[in-house]
Amino acid sequence: MERSEEISVQSRKELRTHAGQRVLRVTIREELTSVPREILEYAPLVEFLDLSSNELRDVPDWIGELTNLRVLFLSNNRFTEVPRALRRCRALRMLGMRANQIESLAADALPPSLVWLTLTDNHIQTLPENLGSLLGLQKLLLAGNELSCLPESLSASTALELLRISANNFKTLPAWLFDLPSLAWLAIAGNPCSAATREVIHSVHTIPWSELVLMEELGRGASGPTYRARHVSPGSAESLVAVKVFSATLSSDGAADDEIVAALKAGEHPYLVSTKAAFRDHPEGRVGLVLDLVPDGYKNLAAPPSFESVTRDVYQVDKRLTYNQAFAYASGIAQAMAHLHKNGILHGDLYAHNTLVRGDSAILGDFGAACLYGETAELPGALLERVEVRAFGILLSELLEIVLADQKREAMVSLRLLAERCIGGSVSGRPSFAEILALLNEHEPFCYA
Repeated sequence: MERSEEISVQSRKELRTHAGQRVLRVTIREELTSVPREILEYAPLVEFLDLSSNELRDVPDWIGELTNLRVLFLSNNRFTEVPRALRRCRALRMLGMRANQIESLAADALPPSLVWLTLTDNHIQTLPENLGSLLGLQKLLLAGNELSCLPESLSASTALELLRISANNFKTLPAWLFDLPSLAWLAIAGNPCSAATREVIHSVHTIPWSELVLMEELGRGASGPTYRARHVSPGSAESLVAVKVFSATLSSDGAADDEIVAALKAGEHPYLVSTKAAFRDHPEGRVGLVLDLVPDGYKNLAAPPSFESVTRDVYQVDKRLTYNQAFAYASGIAQAMAHLHKNGILHGDLYAHNTLVRGDSAILGDFGAACLYGETAELPGALLERVEVRAFGILLSELLEIVLADQKREAMVSLRLLAERCIGGSVSGRPSFAEILALLNEHEPFCYA
């Protein structure tokens, strides 16, 4: 086969047009009821295959002949089970089957190569006991199903770093969850063990949609877009705000109601994107939040994880910080996290891509994976906090990695040791955010000329 430029196609017609070329990405949305064999004929080297938003119920056995297939999306189709033929895809690293009608997951359906599995918004009640045999699994998204327990075999998942089990039927969390050495990002809201949201959602402060005038889009996350807007309230001065409109009631992180309650509960804090209210009476029945408008000039510290990095944010190749900036960002985020956990809130998505920075200032946002936990036997707050401390340690190590070369001096040693304490060891042996702040205060940065 002729080796030419890598090609992406968007239809079956395009597949035929590029016969004999290196077609590595295929996306087809044509109300498909079966997987087109043209994929095998004209794109045998395909690495990324997106057949979401079709009418598929199964995949053919020949899919295993796509020996380079690494990423497969089958979301928004009509699957009632995860096809066993996928076991043949020996190179498959990422499988996304969100928003189908999946009720079962067979023990022999998944290839051992998987590192990222998304089964959000289905009807799954139980998972196969051998799920923990996927030794490389780093990211498992199960929000919006009917699960009440997890397979015991997952207790041996030493690579698992991100787990989304929001909006399920968990009355308690498995004790072994807090023994997973790599777990750093956890979403658990919307379960019976975290039912506080259901009790307070109807009492949150709201602003009528009619008082909001949307302007330009500021950004877009897993749960929906955020806009600059004008708040025009009778009898009050007009003000600029940000408005987040949820695209659906459920995202890969969890339910919209849980995000609304957690964001409002977080209150005002100098290192958080503060939420003013929810809005009501949207003409299409949408729900969402009215937030303080972040001042101009703030940018996301990094981009979200890629298919390659899986759980790690992607920084600009030439991104560099002064030591003082890195310290200021770490200190600000630690203060925000200490505030959240003091108020019984698990953020669940502590990442650089959810951090806005300008100069020496950092602000944490996005409560899509957040949960109110309080101090109950069902949700052990101290352990939840220390799971999240690992996410902070990863962020701190990333910041230190991009400090300017001429400022990588002795002053960084203590921060590197702190990052190691946050990342490694047992969950219970990690410091709390209050302890992290105390350690940071002992090592205020000296100024560089």
